[in-house]
Amino acid sequence: MEASRAGLDAFSETGASFYALSYEAMDLQTLTGNLGIRLDWSMQARETVFMPSIRVEWRHEFEEPSADLR
Repeated sequence: MEASRAGLDAFSETGASFYALSYEAMDLQTLTGNLGIRLDWSMQARETVFMPSIRVEWRHEFEEPSADLR
């Protein structure tokens, strides 16, 4: 489980005209849970060792998304 809370003040960039970033003040809350599996192994090839890994993860957001993030 992972919980986060953040408050962002309003912000507007200037000077980039069309590409300028701008957003209003907002409060964000998130509560996520994740479940997964990770496989690691090593393979020797002469003087080199390869260490590949695979990870699969499912993450679920328990909080209702705010209208600002939809």
